[in-house]
Amino acid sequence: MEIYLLLAMFLLYMLTAVFLEKSVLYRMWLAAFVIMFAVTAGALSFWRFTNQEVMMNVIAISWYYVLYLSLSVTVVLGVVNLWLFRRQMWNVLFSNRNDDRD
Repeated sequence: MEIYLLLAMFLLYMLTAVFLEKSVLYRMWLAAFVIMFAVTAGALSFWRFTNQEVMMNVIAISWYYVLYLSLSVTVVLGVVNLWLFRRQMWNVLFSNRNDDRD
């Protein structure tokens, strides 16, 4: 399933890269990543606070599925964002400039 998600997001990225401006492209993919991060955090918190039993029940299994799906989409969106912001991250991580903006 992860392969299909990766291929679908790659196809969606290719279409948006061709038809959208760079600023809209960055905003859209970054917003999608932030939203999926919030969904994953929500699924984790709901699953943690509702699952206090040793054996799994139907509710726990459904939260596992939501968590698994949102985590898979978040990972794929993270890869797309790494690709989109690769230059900015490279500059942040490996820049030798010392800009003191106090």
